[in-house]
Amino acid sequence: MTIATGDEALAADVLAVQTTAASALTAAGTALANSATALSNSVAAEASAAAAAALAAVALSVPALPVVSSVASNNTVPIGQSGSTVAVTLQTLLNPETIDLLATANPAADTDTFPSGQGSNVLLRQTLAAVWSLMASHLPDYHQPVVELTANTNLDGSTHNNRLLICSQGITITPTGTMGSGFVCDVVNVSGSNVTLGAGITTSNAGNVLPTGESARIVSATYSGGTVNFATLSAGSGGAAPATPGQVTGLAASGATSSTMTLSWTAPSSGGTPTAYTVNYQVTGAGSWTSATTSASGSPFTVTGLSASTSYEFEVIATNSGGSGMASSTVTASTGAATAAPGAPTNLAASEATSSTMELTWSAPGSGGTVSGYSAYFKVHSGSTWSLATAGLAASATSYTVTGLASGTSYDFYVAANSAGSGSTSSGTVTASTTTIAGPNAVTALAAGTVTNFTVPLSWTAPAIDGSHGAAATYTIQYRINGSTNWATAASGIATAYYTVTGLIAGLEYQFNVFGVNAAGSGSGTTTTGTPGPALGTFTYWGTGGYPNAPVTHGTTGAIATFTVSSSVATASFGWSATQVDPPATLQAMTLFNGNPLVYGSYSGNMPASAGTWYGWMIFYDSGGDAVFAVIATTGQTMQNGTAITPGVTAT
Repeated sequence: MTIATGDEALAADVLAVQTTAASALTAAGTALANSATALSNSVAAEASAAAAAALAAVALSVPALPVVSSVASNNTVPIGQSGSTVAVTLQTLLNPETIDLLATANPAADTDTFPSGQGSNVLLRQTLAAVWSLMASHLPDYHQPVVELTANTNLDGSTHNNRLLICSQGITITPTGTMGSGFVCDVVNVSGSNVTLGAGITTSNAGNVLPTGESARIVSATYSGGTVNFATLSAGSGGAAPATPGQVTGLAASGATSSTMTLSWTAPSSGGTPTAYTVNYQVTGAGSWTSATTSASGSPFTVTGLSASTSYEFEVIATNSGGSGMASSTVTASTGAATAAPGAPTNLAASEATSSTMELTWSAPGSGGTVSGYSAYFKVHSGSTWSLATAGLAASATSYTVTGLASGTSYDFYVAANSAGSGSTSSGTVTASTTTIAGPNAVTALAAGTVTNFTVPLSWTAPAIDGSHGAAATYTIQYRINGSTNWATAASGIATAYYTVTGLIAGLEYQFNVFGVNAAGSGSGTTTTGTPGPALGTFTYWGTGGYPNAPVTHGTTGAIATFTVSSSVATASFGWSATQVDPPATLQAMTLFNGNPLVYGSYSGNMPASAGTWYGWMIFYDSGGDAVFAVIATTGQTMQNGTAITPGVTAT
C-alpha cells in the first residue's frame, strides 16, 4: 500500500535527523539515542536506537520500500502533522474521511466511478455508465400503477402522479396545489356517465367533459408565467359530451296479447350514437306518458302490464351521455281481449314413489281458456306451506317427477294450468307418501394400502343397492388395536370410498371397520387389519424406579422408569389402562434423557385412579408428534436388576 501524503515533509525531516545525528554522535551519545528512538516510533516500533541512527543515515524513498500483499487496521503509516512526522493506524487514517472533506467534483460523466460492494465487503470500482445500463434493462418491465376513482377526486402528487386513473363512476376531477410541477397522470372513463374536468384544468379543445369510453392525459407544470394544469383529450372526446342521437324511425307494434305489446324500430341515422332507448306508452288520448323502460338496449322490446282490449300509443327515444334525441313518431295499437282462464287439470295422480321422489300425472283441462303451461306444487301433509316444484312445464306436459323429498313422509300435491295473462286454475290435491329408505348394505373389498410408520390408507367398494337396502350417503371409519373390543372413530361423514387413518402407533397391528350411513341409519361394518411401522424403538427393561410388582394404593404417587433404544424420540407419555390392547384414556408427560443411542424415560406421577388391575403404557413421540414406539407392560419384561415384572398391577 502506498501513502503519498506527506512524502516531501518526511524527506525533509529525515535530512534534518541525519544532520543532527551526525553532530550529536560525537557530542552526546545519550541525545543521539533519544533522537533515534523518536524516529523509530514513526517507522518501526521495535527498532533499536542503533538501528534508528542507521536508518537516519539512509535516504528513504517510496519505491525503495518492500511491497506487502495485505494490510491490517492496526498497521501504521507516517504522516506530517503540524510540522512533525507522526505515525497513525490505517483505521484512524480512514475513519475521518467524511464526504464534507472531499474536494468538489466536476459534472457527472459516464466514466465517473464509485465504490461498490458485490456480494461481500470487498470494495470494487463501478462506473455510472453501468448503472444507466442496468436501469434501462428494467424499464421494459415497468407497469404504470392503476388507481380506481369512484368519487369526486382532488388530484394529489403523492397518490395520483404517474398513475393510470380509472373512473368507474361519473365524477369530477379537480387539480390542487399538491400536484407539483412535472405531475402527469392518465385518466380513462369506463363509467356510463361523463367525467367532468374541474375548474383549473385547461383542455386541448376547450371542453371540460370526458365522455364514457374516452381518455385524457393531465399534466401540471410551473414556468415563468405561473402554473398550468393541462389535459390532452383523446380523439373521440370532442372536448364536450357527444352529440345527442337523432330521431328513432320505423316504430311498429306487433304481437299483442291481452297484457303485452312488442315494439320494433330502426336506430337513428343521424346525431350521436345511442347507448340506450327510452320506451314510453299511454292510453290513447290520455296525454300522460308512462315509461316502460329507460334502458332498452335496442329493438325489439316488449311492453308488459297493459290492460286487455285497450288502445295504447307508444314512442321510443334514443339516448346517450350527451342527452336524449327527439321522440319517434307515435304508433297506436290495441291489446287483445281478455281470455278465459283455463280449466283445472284433471285425473291428478301420484305414483312411482321412491324415498326422495314422486311422479305426478294428470290430464289437460277439458274446458276454459288456452293453457300456456303447468306448475306443480307440494307440501308436507301435516304442514301448511306450499312449495313450488316447477313453473316451467310446457302446455303439452302431462307428467312431472317431484324431487328432493324426505323418505317415509306423507305429502300433498297439486298442479296448476297457466294461461298467458288470464291467471291459472289449480287441480285438486292428491296425497301420497315416499318410501322409507333402508340402511345400506356392507361395503365390500375393504383393503389397506401402502402404510407409513403412522398411517394406514383404506379403500373399499360402495355397498350394493337392492330392494331392502339403500345407497350409502357417507361412510364412518373406525379403528382399534388388534385384540381390543373397543372401536375408536377415525372419521365420519366421509363421502369418498377411501380414507387414510392417521395418528397410529408405529409397530402395532390395528383392525379397521368401515360402514355406510344414510338417512335410515348405518349399514353393517366390514373389517380388515393393517400395521403401520415398523416401530422406531426397542424396549430394553424397566428402569431403576422399577415397575410395581405388589399391590399399590390407587390415587397415590409412584415412580415408573424405562430404558428404550430409539433415535427418533422427542417426547414421551405414561398412563394406565385396564387392558393391554386399549391405550390409556389419560396420559401424563415423561422426562427424556438422551444417552446415544440409549434414551431413558422416567415418569413420576399418580398410580391408577381407581382400584382394579391395571397395565402400564409408555408411548414415545417424534418431534412431529407422531407415536414412534409404545411399551406395554407384558409378561417376560424385566426391571433393570433382572427381576421379572407382573404386568397387571393391582391397585387397592
